[in-house]
Amino acid sequence: MNAALTQKRAKVLIRDYLRATGRKGVTSLMRDIHRYTKTPVFSQRAFEKWLEIQDRQLQDENWVIVLDFIQSKQFKQFVPYANEGHAEKRLVQVGDGLVALYGEIKTPSGVFMLPSQIEAQGKEAIKLLAGSWENIPNQKERDVPRTICSIEPVAGKRYAKFAYIALFRSRQISTTGLVIYLNSEERQDYDYCHSFVLQLWRRKDPETGSTMPGELTYLVAAKHQPEFLISNVVNQYFYRSSDPVVGDAVTLRISRDSIPEEKEIIDSLIEDVLPHGYTEA
Repeated sequence: MNAALTQKRAKVLIRDYLRATGRKGVTSLMRDIHRYTKTPVFSQRAFEKWLEIQDRQLQDENWVIVLDFIQSKQFKQFVPYANEGHAEKRLVQVGDGLVALYGEIKTPSGVFMLPSQIEAQGKEAIKLLAGSWENIPNQKERDVPRTICSIEPVAGKRYAKFAYIALFRSRQISTTGLVIYLNSEERQDYDYCHSFVLQLWRRKDPETGSTMPGELTYLVAAKHQPEFLISNVVNQYFYRSSDPVVGDAVTLRISRDSIPEEKEIIDSLIEDVLPHGYTEA
């Protein structure tokens, strides 16, 4: 596991351990590291900075201590998926399997398209989704969550990593998954219109997955920036809300100015988008 586990991936696992044990800070975590590795612990301040800053690296001798803790029985008791294998390799296995599942694509006229054509179109269409997106809620609507997401295309594939956060009053929900290209169609006054399916799951609910449609459009006449529409089911499902007032879709547009705290959360989610519990055959 040492060769496959990066320090960025370890930070995700450590944060999961904190959530699973109900801890807010790292003081008791440092005691656990000392207790279960039988090793003198480095400074708490260094550990806090490492967790806080996404690109910060531990020194080799301290990194070995963290690895030993992640491999301990105590850690696996709360984070049983720590040894699931190389994340990028598993991501492609899952992604390719889902592409095959949704592979029989027809045009609106009912004609099947050639797989090679779908593959080429998909690789180009998925690139248009790369980056950060956010919703633009109507100011007249109340209790509409602020939503942000990040999309990172997988090289050479027609799908991308997807991380989504909705902020609602004092609550925060997140989901990750894959955005998978389905097809494209021509519409009057639109430069392009691409259809996708979002295969989503939640970290604390790995047995339950959700699928929902997504649509990327760019309106030529009005010179708007692209809009990515996803079903509002994502908010209604995760908030357990049945209120129809919030509308049928969440409209996301390219985010120009990211908030550092939100970006940090999104970056940690995009590092680890696989449904936990998936193992290689």
